Amino acid sequence: MSEDEKSVLVDELLELMKNSKLNKNQKISIMQIVDEQERATENQRERFCLYYGLNVNDRKNMGFKQIAELYGCSYNAIRNSISSMRRKIINYSSNEEFLKIKEIVDDCKEGMENIEK
Repeated sequence: MSEDEKSVLVDELLELMKNSKLNKNQKISIMQIVDEQERATENQRERFCLYYGLNVNDRKNMGFKQIAELYGCSYNAIRNSISSMRRKIINYSSNEEFLKIKEIVDDCKEGMENIEK
């Protein structure tokens, strides 16, 4: 899979996450991928999960400003952390992790199509 294809796939996933379209098991799978990013800092992982609502307790997504207040830092620091985590997922995830991501994106799209019918 090319870097461009990975980027598009991750962006599709992030859009689904932002719109709260993932179920509990899908969130767990994505949290595992985030946790396995060895090049990411703990703050990057946590901020990414808060922004995209990646938890099993159905916590709502938090905005940059809310997360910045929680961490006592700037809006830009949060934005940079989340953007950095996105790049790390694209650049350092294994093929197996990308297959999981693709499966989740496909399942969500299929579910949305079924709802529209």
